[in-house]
Amino acid sequence: MTSSGSPSGPPNPSRQRERVRAIWDGFAPLYDRYMLPTARPVAVRLVQLLDPPVAARVLDLATGTGTAAITAAQHVGPEGRVTGIDLSPAILDIARRHVADAELANLDIKEMSAEDLEFPAESFDAVLCGLGLMFFSEPDRALAEAWRVAKPGAKVALSVWGAPEGMWMSNVVAAMQPHLPTRGPQGAGPFAFARDEALGGALSQAGFTLLKLERSDWPTVLPSAEVAWDVVRWGGPLALSYSSLPQTTQLSLRDAVLAALAPFADGSGVLTLPFEVLFALAQKPA
Repeated sequence: MTSSGSPSGPPNPSRQRERVRAIWDGFAPLYDRYMLPTARPVAVRLVQLLDPPVAARVLDLATGTGTAAITAAQHVGPEGRVTGIDLSPAILDIARRHVADAELANLDIKEMSAEDLEFPAESFDAVLCGLGLMFFSEPDRALAEAWRVAKPGAKVALSVWGAPEGMWMSNVVAAMQPHLPTRGPQGAGPFAFARDEALGGALSQAGFTLLKLERSDWPTVLPSAEVAWDVVRWGGPLALSYSSLPQTTQLSLRDAVLAALAPFADGSGVLTLPFEVLFALAQKPA
């Protein structure tokens, strides 16, 4: 969600990938408990937008706890097949539990990088990526890989974080910055594809034909500011450096985050947080 200092020089994709893996390994239980009420309807809308045909073979990049993959597997029916991939073993363990609970035999969960897909060319009839592209260390490479494994005529549906002014995380990031060490190069960043032209341009550069862009609000409801602080604390690069920060800095960060979240709380302390999502539907030329 934000980031602390890093060595100077260009971003190292392999190092960034390991950081992402470590972040999601630590954040997985909190994500599944508190973020799924927002992530689930976003995933359902993503699959609706893709509308894969019955019996299709579908790839879900950055599957997380498997919500979009499960929805897609139900959509394509028993003659179809969905493969969900992610970097984080911990989050995939949760995904496998959800798949077992859903009693789906047409869904595979694999640990894999979206930037290095272990599939032959033209393997899939459709590709999904829900709220993941902006976290990839090499998003352009991930889109190029998606194009490679997609069959001619295959559609791809993506969702990414919306514009900063429509996201509660931007308030938190702004509040935290004065208390964090100076940042080094961090790659694209979570808002890299928040504008229509950025997401559409990235898809076009990868070879896809843009069919549709859709922007909508999906508020996140959290039971308290303390839970929101836990999400901030464990849900971004801060998780990897927080314990090494001086105690005074840790306290300052917490106080700054709680103050930034206060305007979103109701009388009982429940937070309703703005969360804008940008969806895109594109197609590989036949």
